[in-house]
Amino acid sequence: MDDVPHFCVNCGTGLELRTIEGRELEACARCGFVLWRDPKVVTMVVVENEAGEVVMGRRGIEPGYGRWCLPGGYVNDDEHPASSAARECREEIGAEVEIVSLLGVYHIRKRDAPSMVGIAYLGRLRPGAVPAPGEEMLEVAAFSRDRLPEPAFPSHREAMSDWLDLREQSLREQPR
Repeated sequence: MDDVPHFCVNCGTGLELRTIEGRELEACARCGFVLWRDPKVVTMVVVENEAGEVVMGRRGIEPGYGRWCLPGGYVNDDEHPASSAARECREEIGAEVEIVSLLGVYHIRKRDAPSMVGIAYLGRLRPGAVPAPGEEMLEVAAFSRDRLPEPAFPSHREAMSDWLDLREQSLREQPR
């Protein structure tokens, strides 16, 4: 993954490549510490407004500068993923959001960093909430189902696809 030497967090000895459980991992020959490449956990939220449109932000930072995305980001070690999702909505689209349900869980592969686990939620703007761009967004807008921009990230595309499938399913199940 990278060419930077790593050292044991317990004894300071340089880590060496070893095969552990069938995988090449860095480990300490002295005390046995293993550097596991655990994934980061991120959240994303498909936020609906009262009209059933999706609120998205246009990124003002890399990766994906200038492209549209769902609000979301890293889960802090002391917070529940749903709380992280609501916090990211406040930070990125400047609005209070009610987390309604889990949409899906996605594996986000990375070439040059540890992979991520993406947890997507369905959210709804709280009554009276007016979205506004946070520090990481250039602008915020709401899009109808048939005018959605291409999301910046594959995991956001997967979450949007699952949301669209859920909407179609609920429309089919409505009594006529």
